[in-house]
Order: sequence, then structure tokens, then C-alpha cells
Amino acid sequence: MLATSTVLEPELLPIGRSEQRQQAEAPCSELLSLRELERRHIVLTLAHAGWNKRRACAILEISRPTLDRKIEEYAIAREIVS
Repeated sequence: MLATSTVLEPELLPIGRSEQRQQAEAPCSELLSLRELERRHIVLTLAHAGWNKRRACAILEISRPTLDRKIEEYAIAREIVS
């Protein structure tokens, strides 16, 4: 510790504080609804798993019927890149 006093003030412990402050000050336009956040997370997970639904279910910790229902609910389609 490089503190000059015997009392630790919050300013002396900046770990994570700047990130928290930036997140708290983020404009509302950057915030997503929980529904959109879930949809994006499912799309990202499916892409990461190479659209292997069993692997995606394991990562998301949900059942296969739940994943299939959410894919249909959010109209998620596999993009084929040629």
C-alpha cells in the first residue's frame, strides 16, 4: 500500500470503480431490453457452437425444447455463408 494515512478512502481503491462509473453513466440508448439481450445471447451462443444445438443447450444451461421454442419465438435463422 502506498497510502499516506492510516485510513483507506474509496479513492485509494480504484479497482473496478472506473468501469462501474462508466457503466452507470452510459446513455439509456445503449441499454437493451432483457428480451433483446436474451435473443442476442442465444444467437451468439449458437454461432459459437457452430449451430450444434446440444452444445448450445449445455452452454446456455437450458433444455433442447426450450432452445427450439426460443429460436422460433425470436425468429432466429441460421445464416449460411458461402
